Amino acid sequence: MSKPTDYPIAPNLFLETQLYTQRLSDAAGNDNFRFSLSDIIAFLATQNIVISQGIYSSDEAAGLGGVAIGTYYETGVGHVDGLPPGVIKKRLI
Repeated sequence: MSKPTDYPIAPNLFLETQLYTQRLSDAAGNDNFRFSLSDIIAFLATQNIVISQGIYSSDEAAGLGGVAIGTYYETGVGHVDGLPPGVIKKRLI
C-alpha cells in the first residue's frame, strides 16, 4: 500500500487540483471523497478565513496591493516568476 510520502511534491497547485480523503470529520464514518483547492477556498471563506487577497503579477505588486508577507494571492497573466494565471502563491518579499 502506498503512502503520501511515496509521492513527489507537486511543483505547482492550481484551483482545479484535486485532493482525496477518506474521512470528513472525526464523527463521520470512513468513505472516499474528493475535493479541489477551489472547494477548500470556498469552505474557508465561509469560516471567514481569507486565502487570496487579489490577483497580482509579482510579490512586489501584491505588497503594493496590501498583501502581507507570508499570506497568499492569485497569480495573474505575465507573473514575473513565470507562473501561469490562477496559481495561489505565497508572498515571500
